[in-house]
Amino acid sequence: MECQAFWRRGGGIRLPILIANGVKVKGLRKGSVEVDRNEFCRVQFGFGGSVGVPSASAGTLAIGSHGKLRLKGKAVFSRGTTLRIGDGICIIGDDFYCNANCQIFCDQEISFGDRALLGCSVEIRDGDGHCIYHNGKKKPSTKPIHIGEHVWLAVCVNILKGAAVADHSVVGCMSCVTRAFDKPHVLIAGVPAKIIQEDIDWKK
Repeated sequence: MECQAFWRRGGGIRLPILIANGVKVKGLRKGSVEVDRNEFCRVQFGFGGSVGVPSASAGTLAIGSHGKLRLKGKAVFSRGTTLRIGDGICIIGDDFYCNANCQIFCDQEISFGDRALLGCSVEIRDGDGHCIYHNGKKKPSTKPIHIGEHVWLAVCVNILKGAAVADHSVVGCMSCVTRAFDKPHVLIAGVPAKIIQEDIDWKK
């Protein structure tokens, strides 16, 4: 597969990110991406994903004029993934893996601890996308999202604004997380999601 490497040097772009051919890249500029470990190919975009899972496109990486992506170490964004950062900041911990066809839309702040694992078609949004009013008063349209260390989001999970998942936890398939869960080592599932088991752990 052909690939393109983006680098930042001097006034130009020099980033150690390996991006697959066909991935749509928008808005990369000096300072829009920070990489804690400046090693080539530790960050890959548009490669891999579960065998047999089709993708409509190679993927999209888009960063707005005031947006920022911070990468703390190794990260893999599989084929079909969309990562769109508006004016917010997205922080990706070390040893991050995102399976095929995930969508991450960041307008304020989304952060992942180390060793986060996303299954296929996970969607994470820290904003409503449109303004919502109650009795004529505009409601806050964005709230930060935090995913802790060693968290597994299973297939087709939805994470909405203001949500949080604590360390060493699992979110079950097709669940929708709408609030913060501060207790670690829990299994969360349902629509809306709730804790269904405590004192759990998991491994790849």
